[in-house]
Amino acid sequence: MEFYFEVIEGPHRGEVFKVIEGTEIGRARGEITLSKDAKISSLHARVMKNSQGRLYLVDQDSANGIKYQGRRVRKLLL
Repeated sequence: MEFYFEVIEGPHRGEVFKVIEGTEIGRARGEITLSKDAKISSLHARVMKNSQGRLYLVDQDSANGIKYQGRRVRKLLL
């Protein structure tokens, strides 16, 4: 199964990126860089695999966090 990250708002809206375990997302570093968005931390999130082999998007103590259905979450199952 393949997973893709799609930006749904902000200056990178509409951009789509394939993600795999270990993918880092940030404004200044990572495989996915969203340099035009001031709301994104330098290193914002990382895709990680748990012991059951499921992929999660995990917040890296970013200032604005990850939001899902209007709530801030620490990690999100992909």
